[in-house]
Amino acid sequence: MSFLMENWQNLELAAIRMGFGEGLVDIAKKNNLVVALSADLMESVGFGKFYEEIGKPRAIEVGVAEQNLVTVSSGLAAMGNIPFAASYAAFSPGRNWGADSHDYLFE
Repeated sequence: MSFLMENWQNLELAAIRMGFGEGLVDIAKKNNLVVALSADLMESVGFGKFYEEIGKPRAIEVGVAEQNLVTVSSGLAAMGNIPFAASYAAFSPGRNWGADSHDYLFE
């Protein structure tokens, strides 16, 4: 298929995060250990379909608390689950590194 300028309008385009969410739903249907977590951004990060089709308790909103998002994800992983945590880069970086180093990297 050619991606020349005259063909771009015929393509079905979607945000990468939506493909990520749909792929996660497919994986979660095959593996009960898959969990999706977000910091009050379930729809925005592409987990809306996961929330609708898989639902609670495997779709977890931790609220506006990215540091807790990382900590809860690490706890779930330590217990054998397969967490997928998503947030936006503007909200996550600095505080998450503190959680990484203090809550589970040293344990």
